[in-house]
Amino acid sequence: MTIIAIDFGTSNTVIAVRDADQERVVRLPGLSVRLDPLVEAVPTLVFVDSQQITIGEPFEPAAGNAGSPALFSQL
Repeated sequence: MTIIAIDFGTSNTVIAVRDADQERVVRLPGLSVRLDPLVEAVPTLVFVDSQQITIGEPFEPAAGNAGSPALFSQL
């Protein structure tokens, strides 16, 4: 049985998979950043502007160019 775990942290989100008694952290190309030799994480940031969604590190520059107040929310 495959088990998927998602940790929505305050700063980073990590996705891990356990399959056949082996664990691994999932890397999302273009989104993941390496925190240490074993952990790939996605910064816990999402920015929506019109029809474009920006996830992770590119969020900060995108938010700065929005031209309107930003809403920061914690779920």
